[in-house]
Amino acid sequence: MDARFNDLGSNLVGGPSVPPKSHSASVTTGAGVAVDLVAAEGNCFLVAMTGTITGTPSFAVQAEESDTSGGSYTNVPTGGAVTVAAANTTYVITFKRTKRFLKVKATLTGTTSLEMGVSVFSTKKAT
Repeated sequence: MDARFNDLGSNLVGGPSVPPKSHSASVTTGAGVAVDLVAAEGNCFLVAMTGTITGTPSFAVQAEESDTSGGSYTNVPTGGAVTVAAANTTYVITFKRTKRFLKVKATLTGTTSLEMGVSVFSTKKAT
């Protein structure tokens, strides 16, 4: 096992892309903030956590990547997507990125609301 996992908190790069908040609308699509992973290597993981849900939502979360923070973002080529539908649940997916910056695009459909936050992480480069 990689020794960096013995102190995971000190060996992660990344953070919130979609800060925890309540989302509601008949159809809402939004992009999170860019997370710089220049100091990261290996697989990435996306953590989506839900709180209260009203109605029957479909909330699609997709990791996107770009070479520059303000550049054009495209879906990561190897996964990075999850559909969220259960209250008080944590979803974790692993994927590979090919570019420096990641952010999350989230689409909420249906007349519903939910509380949710999404973060993306990777491990720091070995020194």
